[in-house]
Amino acid sequence: MGTTRYKETLLCFLLIFMETQAQLWMALGTQTSAIESRPRSSINKNLCRALYLHHYQRTVCLNYTDLMLSVAEGIRLGIDECQVQFKHRKWNCTINEHGTSVFGPIITTASRESAFISGIISAGVAFSVTESCAEGKSVHCRCDNSVRGQTDEGWRWGGCNRPITYGIWFSQLFIDQVEKIVKKRKDPRKIMNLHNNKAGREVIKNLLQTECKCHGTSGNCNLKTCWRSQPHFSEIGKILKEKYDSAHEMEFLYKVKANGERKIKDLIPKYKEYLPPSSLDFIYYEESPNYCVKNETLGIAGTKGRSCNITSSGVDGCELMCCQRGYNVNIVQKTHSCECKFVWCCKVSCNSCIKMTPEYTCK
Repeated sequence: MGTTRYKETLLCFLLIFMETQAQLWMALGTQTSAIESRPRSSINKNLCRALYLHHYQRTVCLNYTDLMLSVAEGIRLGIDECQVQFKHRKWNCTINEHGTSVFGPIITTASRESAFISGIISAGVAFSVTESCAEGKSVHCRCDNSVRGQTDEGWRWGGCNRPITYGIWFSQLFIDQVEKIVKKRKDPRKIMNLHNNKAGREVIKNLLQTECKCHGTSGNCNLKTCWRSQPHFSEIGKILKEKYDSAHEMEFLYKVKANGERKIKDLIPKYKEYLPPSSLDFIYYEESPNYCVKNETLGIAGTKGRSCNITSSGVDGCELMCCQRGYNVNIVQKTHSCECKFVWCCKVSCNSCIKMTPEYTCK
């Protein structure tokens, strides 16, 4: 029994180590200013080695130096959108700006939160690389010219069709391949991460929109040119947040060897009465940790001191946010413009008024 428990503990630590190593590249998202200070043409061998990259990603860095700033910007885009979407949640996508592990130990859990992180970061890289290609910032890609000519509706394809296929391919090249190298073929976390990476990227493809420009002076838009463009990244973030809320919980499918030893073969839905997840859904197989209280091991700050909405019964409300511990009320003096008048001509004159506003924070 002691030997078995030792092996299980050792395996647990090994999996955590592998997961941490596989995610170090996300620190690129906190280094955008350092990379931006260099011309794209000067991202060289030394910089590729200095970044927190797996040796495979360093090779990608050397071969695609003019896209590395796009990768960093895409990761940052994903981080920022994560913090917007979870601003009023117990887990508010806290990051470490100065460490090698951006999201901290929470990334080692196979939870909904890790699923969202995988999806939003993968989508961010695909989105950013696609835009850089469209803007002519790389010699490796350009606008998608596969769709051209007149349509049945009478308008023409033109402008710059966003090369989302290339952006998705590069995101796979940079992110997915590390999962495949670092982890074993049937590693459950590898299966989970690759699935969620793809789900994040597919959202962009499904949200591509057609933009048009009218030509001529009559204003009736009889002649127009159209192209495929990406949505604002906040739209992608909203869809991925919905996928987080409806994520599918999975469990291990075991293969039993002749000697009775069980080996993980795959992930399968935990609840058979529901439809199985599609390639567009997020999946996870561990319950989320308790975000109510501080947990230094997992890098959880807890909700003590967090602002809450006294009028809300939702996740941002004081009852849920404060985990039924109660809240403190602090009266804050705020100055705002008031009694504004239009003065001829041509300005608006306002007085400054003071308002005492209550602010609520969790105990």
